[in-house]
Amino acid sequence: MYRYSLIEVKEALRYGSEECPNIRMNLFSEARDMNKWKEIKTSPFYKEMVEEVASKAERYLKEPIKAIPYSKYRLFSENGNRSEYQEYYYDRRARLNVFAFLSMLYGESKHIEALEDTIWAI
Repeated sequence: MYRYSLIEVKEALRYGSEECPNIRMNLFSEARDMNKWKEIKTSPFYKEMVEEVASKAERYLKEPIKAIPYSKYRLFSENGNRSEYQEYYYDRRARLNVFAFLSMLYGESKHIEALEDTIWAI
């Protein structure tokens, strides 16, 4: 099995590749479909999920992004415990998902700025 290098993956995402020249157009194609985002906003099928994500966003907007103490990271090498570090890490990843989704759905500056801050923290 051939493993692609990071450079090959970046180039494939940017320009496509010989094997898959349309990869850039096919990758995440639903995310570029504005009709899909309109459907997510208006369809009863997605209503509960959107409300749940929006509720999480409101909570995250009121809380600062937690700094990850080195001591939590270091626990794994000291005693094999990674759960305390992962609590911080997974909180950041959850924020990333919430604010990326809402930035695409609504395009509001509060979500975009929170997304940028989360990316910066990660």
